Amino acid sequence: MYCLKRIFKKTVFIPAVILALHGLSFAGVSVTPERHIVEIAPGETAYVEYEVYNSGSDALDIVIEPQDLAKLKENKDIDIKSWLRLKQEKVTVPAQGMEKIGVNIKAPKNAVGELDSMIYLCYKEQKESMLNIRYGTPLYVLIKGTEKIKTEIRSVKAALQQNPINGQRQFIISADVLNSGNRHIRPEVWAVVKNIKTKTEQKITLNNPWPIFGGQNYVYRIIQENYDLPKGRYLCTVFFDDKKGNIETRAISFDIDKDAGLKTNERL
Repeated sequence: MYCLKRIFKKTVFIPAVILALHGLSFAGVSVTPERHIVEIAPGETAYVEYEVYNSGSDALDIVIEPQDLAKLKENKDIDIKSWLRLKQEKVTVPAQGMEKIGVNIKAPKNAVGELDSMIYLCYKEQKESMLNIRYGTPLYVLIKGTEKIKTEIRSVKAALQQNPINGQRQFIISADVLNSGNRHIRPEVWAVVKNIKTKTEQKITLNNPWPIFGGQNYVYRIIQENYDLPKGRYLCTVFFDDKKGNIETRAISFDIDKDAGLKTNERL
């Protein structure tokens, strides 16, 4: 999910996808499910509903605005209005109540991969408020029979640096991943750091990794605070599980010197 707050003439973006991952509401509104994923063949139709809950003390008048979330270059000429139709463009959700939003879907015959939309709910936090809110929940339409799954870890880096806020030493692993397929990936990402001499190793997992859309790349960063690495040579292997049956790996080695510095060697 995503939210946008407009305060007078200023716009502030809030990463509400973090709220969605933890099942939280925003400004008294929550949506179930947090996302819809539908798979249909070209020319087929589907219907989905979202339940919108209002925990506030006033009824909310909500305007519904669907927009493209991400678009593959192969689908660049497909207008959202050609495959997504709202059952209603406005709803009033009573105080402490719920209303349903319906979405009709028809997959264009020339669509491939997937079509992605964000269904925005636009409302005021309070009736007399100057604050307008856009709260979004995603809709993914997977085009059956046209899927292409392909990812690649293009590079891996390791570094030690000082946290500018608390002064603690941070160990950072970054992995640049390219999704050259045509489906979005909600991966699992982790790294295994192994001391080559002692053979001891530790698994470090990235919590709630960001989804990566087809034709795009994303740099995943695993950060460990106050991470103590003794002097020696290490092997760091990053694992990227696309949850489609494929796990990509890429490794680098690095040395920790007597001054607790880090020197990266060539990729292995």
